[in-house]
Amino acid sequence: MKNPWKEISLTDYENHMKLDSVMQLQVMNEMMKGQFYTYPVSSIMIFGTAGGNGLEHI
Repeated sequence: MKNPWKEISLTDYENHMKLDSVMQLQVMNEMMKGQFYTYPVSSIMIFGTAGGNGLEHI
């Protein structure tokens, strides 16, 4: 079976997710920021970052 997600460009995906009617990109960015600053760790591993949303908080 063909995976339809592989046919969507990262730009199209992120532009959709940041629409005011969706706001998922912004919410996930704030969640990532909160996790980085809430837990005192010396190393992290993150799976499924797509375009790297939220990684600027590292």
